[in-house]
Amino acid sequence: MLIERVPVGALQVNCYVLGCKMTRQAIVIDPGDEAGAILVALDHHKLTLTRILATHAHFDHLLACRMLQERTGAPFYLHPADRPLVATLRRTCMAWLGYDPGSPPDITGDMAPNETIQAGDVALEVRHTPGHSPGSVTFVAHAERLAFTGDTLFA
Repeated sequence: MLIERVPVGALQVNCYVLGCKMTRQAIVIDPGDEAGAILVALDHHKLTLTRILATHAHFDHLLACRMLQERTGAPFYLHPADRPLVATLRRTCMAWLGYDPGSPPDITGDMAPNETIQAGDVALEVRHTPGHSPGSVTFVAHAERLAFTGDTLFA
């Protein structure tokens, strides 16, 4: 698995680009801002974005999601318990950063606990880890012995 960490936005969220070296399919986790930087990372590795995932739906983990959807057509998934947070994206971004980011991303579907999300040989198990938000999840890449925790654990 190819892994690139891209710290994005005013709050320096750890966005991850995960790619399959054979199929060139990719997953982006937590596209918190700076869609251009994320697209550069995808292009640099010659990857096609096939899934956009969020560890939770706070605004600072979603700000680049809509632009990635528009540029790539990739679907966006999150835990259903965080759907109400997406509706507050504009208001919370205004309160924290002082600007209107525009419309929130379109949610393609929900992730379920124990579901496996794949892109080529990239396989992520979804584990529900509520606490930071009602729908916080951790993505576990068993083959690599890695966990992508979002804000459940801060780096």
